[in-house]
Amino acid sequence: MTPFLETLLGYGLASSRRQAARVITSLIAVGCPVSAAVAGQSELPIRGVVRAVNQAALSTDISMRIARLPFREGERFKASDVLVEFDCRRQKAEFEAMRGALREAQLNVASSLSLESFKAIGRNDLEIAKARLSKAKGEMASLEARVEDCKVIAPFSGRIADSPLRTLEFTTPQRPYLSIVGDAENEIEMIVPSSLVAVVAIGQSFVFLVDELPDEKVHATVSSIGAVVDPVSKTLKLLGSVTSAPTGLTAGMSGSARFTARGN
Repeated sequence: MTPFLETLLGYGLASSRRQAARVITSLIAVGCPVSAAVAGQSELPIRGVVRAVNQAALSTDISMRIARLPFREGERFKASDVLVEFDCRRQKAEFEAMRGALREAQLNVASSLSLESFKAIGRNDLEIAKARLSKAKGEMASLEARVEDCKVIAPFSGRIADSPLRTLEFTTPQRPYLSIVGDAENEIEMIVPSSLVAVVAIGQSFVFLVDELPDEKVHATVSSIGAVVDPVSKTLKLLGSVTSAPTGLTAGMSGSARFTARGN
């Protein structure tokens, strides 16, 4: 019974092992299914949280000023919509300057090749010209990528989860300036006692009862079983793919998953 006791303690449902044992005893006494591995019942209720399969916290590697932020928190966007535009006048100017430097390096190589054919310059001079051309091409590619980053395109359809900055403000490197979540596909994340590995399998179906939607049922199947068991709490992560979701199901909602043990 140790794994389930640890789970109760981890969720804050009991403050001590003795209290956790009393909780389990009370649940069994009123006929509430606790766990096939613990109470000998055929159904396994497990707490879980709804997560968006597609989600991202966007950040920059350098400080950049926001020029346009078309969506606010909670608003929907479609894939390929522009989520944010940065003020990149400096980067674009550097890109144009490097375009000229690249052209200069190309002409220098062409001239060196012509002179080398007449033995007018040494072989090293030609190799130096080629090396400078390669360097210019690399710097050009780097600046081109930087300019492309000035406009962030939505990789999937969804909603704005968090937008702490506003237009004209500067981003902080490595700190998210925008968080997005996809609303087309959800999954259920659960932390379960490791003893349930024996009664739960990939592809097994289960029903998820959402606390915020008491009249609805979410149908899902087990998509992933954690590879490592936490040695302290004797638990592991379980993921379920939602196959049938009711209207209003949103990432962050929590509830209870009910499994039917294999063989029942």
